[in-house]
Parts: sequence; structure tokens; C-alpha cells
Amino acid sequence: YRAYRASANGGGFNSKIYDINEITDQFGYGIKNHPDGLRNFILYSEQQFQIKPQYIFIIGRGVSYYDYRSQNLDSDPRLPLIDLVPTFGWPASDILLTCPPGTTAPVVPIGRLAAINGGEVLTCKKWKSMKQRNDYHPVILMIKPG
Repeated sequence: YRAYRASANGGGFNSKIYDINEITDQFGYGIKNHPDGLRNFILYSEQQFQIKPQYIFIIGRGVSYYDYRSQNLDSDPRLPLIDLVPTFGWPASDILLTCPPGTTAPVVPIGRLAAINGGEVLTCKKWKSMKQRNDYHPVILMIKPG
């Protein structure tokens, strides 16, 4: 996916890949699956990187803290298989990962492919080939609250 995004067809982005375990160790005080690690890293990159991130795309499913507790998932052996990259807040929102503490204004756009294995990530290759054939028709659902 990184190679595709760096290509002319993918937008020519200077894409980087970061390991969530390293981010958690360095920016989340070593607390596994804590969303502060990812948020601290994103805010650090926005403040300290010479080339600021334009977009963030997370690949990996996340489980909210509420779901951990309400469904007793912390003792479920399947949890590491479905909680790959943490999300934030209730309801869970990746937008909050890009907001400074105490605010709801993101510093950079963010998106996620909630995949749990490589087979689901390969679906992106299908999207890419459909886009190149002009057979790609994304559906956007906008919901206006009450």
C-alpha cells in the first residue's frame, strides 16, 4: 500500500509506515494498546517533523475501552487478534487521536482500514485496480443528527 501511495497513480505521497508496538513503547509509556501512545505520536509528528503529516491512514482494527470492560474482553484470548491499533473515546473515534487534549478539532485528517489480517488488507489492491479501470464508485453516507 505504501508503494502504491508513493506512485503517481497513488498520489505521489511521501508515505511512512510506523509499528504500533514501537509507538506504544515510546509515546504511550509502555502501556500496551493505550490510545495515548498513538495520539502523543501524532501530535509529536505534527509539532516536530520537518515534513508535517498531511493525512493519517491506520491499517488495523481497534477495540474501544468501553467494549473491553462491558464485554470482559480483557480476559478473552481472542483480544490480541482483533485489537491491533487502539481507538479513542466513547463512542470510539479515530478523530480524537488527532486532537490535542481537551479539544475536538483534529490537527490532521485520519482514516482507518479496520482489517485484522493480511487478506483483508489485500482488498485494497482490488480497490486500486478498480480505480485504475474507472470501475470504482465509492459510496459516501452522510447522516445528519436528529
